[in-house]
Amino acid sequence: MNYICVCYAHFRSLQGGGINPCLSRMFCLIVTVCCVDVSFSTVVKRQVTPEELLTPGGPFIKKTFTIVGDAVGWGFVVRGSKPCHIQAVDPGGPAAAVGMKVCQFVVSVNGLNVLCHDYRTVSNLILTGPRTIVMEVMEEGYQKQNCNMSN
Repeated sequence: MNYICVCYAHFRSLQGGGINPCLSRMFCLIVTVCCVDVSFSTVVKRQVTPEELLTPGGPFIKKTFTIVGDAVGWGFVVRGSKPCHIQAVDPGGPAAAVGMKVCQFVVSVNGLNVLCHDYRTVSNLILTGPRTIVMEVMEEGYQKQNCNMSN
């Protein structure tokens, strides 16, 4: 198994009298490490074209997520090209909280169609944009034939 580990770090104020009145307000660094199992090979079995995703009456369903990033990001990994797909989702992160899942194809980020971009461009768009992002994704409807969930 391969893991991507993300370290969440933040300061927490400790209030109280304590032993020394000069130290009545101290700060403690809280560090949480979250490891997500991901394979370096793709989770998508068959590359899907943008045309397939947009075919009316096709097997793909569009979903829209509004994700508010936290101190370390949005909690997902984008990979692939034309279209990109969700490679990993941190189960405790903001993306998982709104329902994002592995194997969804990225259609747009903040209203900009990204079906014909690679993951580097899409990632850069997310990282340089606002803390709250709106993403449209497509996922296969009833049968996950294009997704290898064992990875």
